[in-house]
Amino acid sequence: MRCPRLPGKLRLALVAIGAACVLMLSCNTQTTTQQNGQPQYDLLITGGHIVDGSGSPWYEGSVAVKDGRIAAVGRLVKPTARRVIDATGLVVAPGFIDLHTHSDYTLLVDGDAQSKIRQGVTTEIIGEDASAGPFESVNQPDVSKSPRAPAFKRSWETLGQYFDVLQKHGISVNVASYVGAGQVWMDVIGNVNRRPTPEEMKKMEGLVAQAMQQGAIGLSSGLIYAPNMFETTDDLIQLASVAARYGGIYTSHIRGEGDDEPKALAEAIEIGEKAHLPVHILHFKMDGHKNWGHMIDQIKTIQAARDRGIEVTADQYPYIASWTHLEQCLPPKFLEGSLEHRVELLKDPKSGLKLDIGGDNKWYAYAAADQIMRVMDGMTPVKNYHVGLRVFTSANAGKLIVGTNQDRWFQDLNSYMPKFKALWKP
Repeated sequence: MRCPRLPGKLRLALVAIGAACVLMLSCNTQTTTQQNGQPQYDLLITGGHIVDGSGSPWYEGSVAVKDGRIAAVGRLVKPTARRVIDATGLVVAPGFIDLHTHSDYTLLVDGDAQSKIRQGVTTEIIGEDASAGPFESVNQPDVSKSPRAPAFKRSWETLGQYFDVLQKHGISVNVASYVGAGQVWMDVIGNVNRRPTPEEMKKMEGLVAQAMQQGAIGLSSGLIYAPNMFETTDDLIQLASVAARYGGIYTSHIRGEGDDEPKALAEAIEIGEKAHLPVHILHFKMDGHKNWGHMIDQIKTIQAARDRGIEVTADQYPYIASWTHLEQCLPPKFLEGSLEHRVELLKDPKSGLKLDIGGDNKWYAYAAADQIMRVMDGMTPVKNYHVGLRVFTSANAGKLIVGTNQDRWFQDLNSYMPKFKALWKP
């Protein structure tokens, strides 16, 4: 497989990481020579346990840096440097890569990214399901819910232009981005659940090609989110086939992570197999207590795909909670169109939705088969005001978030998302 293409302007920044991953195994010894009485290196990190990313066990050695680049790694013989750091008892490793960040817009708020740098993360992968480009115009709505600065106004249209803006603002981390299948759908069709015409599909393919040419590393999707959820398996195969031509991969928040996970995982593998590109599954997990014992079955599905030659990988986050936006508790028909349109649907007595809120100091929400949305509340000033109310009544009351305008009920509900854990319950 060809490696995914990185943005030309960002490719150079990754050289140091790559160098540390391929230089020197534990048995290597390097002889260094001091020239003209000057130290050989600018910086020398000595005595550390080196984990070089190659998969080999750690070994004790030194890392030498000259002119801003890693010059040598291993057991160096009598090296000299302008500055020496004693790393005895510590691990020395290449910067970590955060595979799943949604930091597209937050990096424009604070490019220092101290929350990542101080954990050893030096590379951010962004654009999962919603990318920072392309757009039809600077006023085109985007899919990303990544936080942004007050009064933020986008100044770019293409993914390449976004990279330029990012570099102009200044960032302390390396960045690589996917192109979001949901973003190109929004560009061409909008937040609408309908089939694309052949002309529209061709236009979406062109936008994926443009992004890949500008440095995207593959196609991403988030298939529980609108408008991603409106794309069929065949749609995604067509778009992923474009990414494949440029050496890209396909990565996905798959269509289901609970009872429907087997089917959703099979869909992702099918997309990779038919589009002829590697597949990566984001935050691989099983939702729902009754499903927890079936994780081994999903692992076997991935291994079976790999055994027949399909390159499938997955990542996990190291904690047992999950989080998403509360609007995901709503049936898909309530997720189409603009925010204003969705609010009007929620205010309609014929919607058939019922909101139930109670307090047991736990946060969760789900949309059941009878379309009752239940929210367990233990912290907010909401208390029990909305217990037993149908959604349209609550939406018209405009009191779910105290002091807000009723037409912003749906939007304000989402503002509490950091405190909710949401999932579908069939």
